[in-house]
Amino acid sequence: MLVNDLVKSGKRLTRTSFELEREVTFQEHENYLAVKSESSCVYMAYSKTIAKPYPEKPSEGCFQILLDKTKKNDILMNFLHRLYVQSKCIATEELCIKFSQEVYCINIDIYPVQTDGNLFKLCVEGINRILKILEIKTFFIPKYQYFCSIENCTLADPTEMEIAAANWTVTMVMRSTRELVYFEKAGTEVAQEELALVLNRVFFAPF
Repeated sequence: MLVNDLVKSGKRLTRTSFELEREVTFQEHENYLAVKSESSCVYMAYSKTIAKPYPEKPSEGCFQILLDKTKKNDILMNFLHRLYVQSKCIATEELCIKFSQEVYCINIDIYPVQTDGNLFKLCVEGINRILKILEIKTFFIPKYQYFCSIENCTLADPTEMEIAAANWTVTMVMRSTRELVYFEKAGTEVAQEELALVLNRVFFAPF
């Protein structure tokens, strides 16, 4: 395969080093955000409104992430819910204005236009940006990183073609410089040396 041959020669499709991640940029507009990285683009519409809390949760606001209903989007939405709500990145109690009467409701609609292996990363980066724009209190800012192995070489931020050619992939989300909040491996068994390389790269990289 082209990808394998390139990796054997120390190159990749992105024309970057194996360790380098693609740059993410933002275009901010009123109530929506464009998150881009090379040919990839995700649009996010967001709002912060005041509403009455649910009767069973009188001291909690709401934080909702919405996508079109597909199997792939369900996986993404479950991942984002786990990352931001279940892990207590955002404490919904902090969105309460007046007990049982007024709370903030944060809604983020995600519209992937085109992605190349980096949909999850762009969504995390975009939501982090929106939380900052809306001045929402967070207990940590998640940092998403994704790796794959091709021809015994570890590549950061792989493209779709690189993922298809990979022996294994590893998804890691950092809560801080030394604390993982999410870890997932897919594919063949990862050698201890390769996993140690990934962990060292993550734990000792600037946060």
